[in-house]
Amino acid sequence: MRLGDGPWPRPVRPHLGGAWSVLGLGCLVLGMAAVASWPVTTRVGVDYQWVTKSVPLGEKLLNFLSRDLQTRRLVREIVSGASSDEDRLVRMFSWITDHVRPIPGGFPVIDDHPLHIILRGYGTPEQMAEALILLAEYAGFRGQVGRLECQAHEPRYLYAATVTLGEQTYLGDPGNHILFRDEPGRLAGVDQLMRRSDLGDLAEIGLLSGGLPYDCFVRSLGSAKAFSRSQDQQPWPRVLQEIARSLGARGDRPR
Repeated sequence: MRLGDGPWPRPVRPHLGGAWSVLGLGCLVLGMAAVASWPVTTRVGVDYQWVTKSVPLGEKLLNFLSRDLQTRRLVREIVSGASSDEDRLVRMFSWITDHVRPIPGGFPVIDDHPLHIILRGYGTPEQMAEALILLAEYAGFRGQVGRLECQAHEPRYLYAATVTLGEQTYLGDPGNHILFRDEPGRLAGVDQLMRRSDLGDLAEIGLLSGGLPYDCFVRSLGSAKAFSRSQDQQPWPRVLQEIARSLGARGDRPR
């Protein structure tokens, strides 16, 4: 009888495919854990003094995605049932003026993320405008915070939001609860404000920023300095910005 002709089982060669799969999965998990724990930085401003903090990359990514989801849900709730883009803008403006109040006495000015302005429920006029722009950007509009300047005895500044719907740009000042309309009651575009047609005397709005008329600030619309960091808080624009920065493009790092 030859070896192997009997009833004995043939020797089984070990199959290493499963072991290699487990080993590969383990390496992947360890790699992801290492990347998630990689230290990165974030900036927080308290009373206009900036502090840079170190946080794990995984924590920063999770917070980023959580804020994105929260903002998307909030915008859907605010504009639900709106009949037009103008109606969506009005609803977002009204929501900000109802839910974001001036900073209470003794409270610090905190600058970290536009969504946190909404969650805290208070902010400076500039931050109120920035909160409005955050909602507008997530609603699919383009927006910026503009610094309007009135040159009287000395320069005075006022921060307002400009939001573009299609071909028209509108000015909203949530800090002073002002959203401009024309005589028929429609939203007034920036071009109308510049011409001041069908709007009456802008001074009738009242005296702002140390007793200066609003008309004085509107005159600077054409040269106003503007900025926005809201798009930096959305996943794809943020990824593209980080790629551009890694290739040498300049710009302030978003928080």
